[in-house]
Amino acid sequence: MGENLRACYFCGGRLRDIMVGSFDYRLEGQLYVIKKVPAALCEQCGEKYISAEAARKINDQIAAGNYTETEQVHVHIFE
Repeated sequence: MGENLRACYFCGGRLRDIMVGSFDYRLEGQLYVIKKVPAALCEQCGEKYISAEAARKINDQIAAGNYTETEQVHVHIFE
């Protein structure tokens, strides 16, 4: 991840660097699915972390409208 955070904020578990295939990212009420995001994964609870640099890059790409594709998503409310 490139930052000094090496323990999970929630459970204290060890973080392992991974590449997330599909990262759900919400910004201003919109859902974006970002592919191939460098991240860290807590080996104990499964919480995912991305660096501030990765978040800035994602925000910049969204603001610039740099989408490579769109997909239709089906939403169901479980009641």
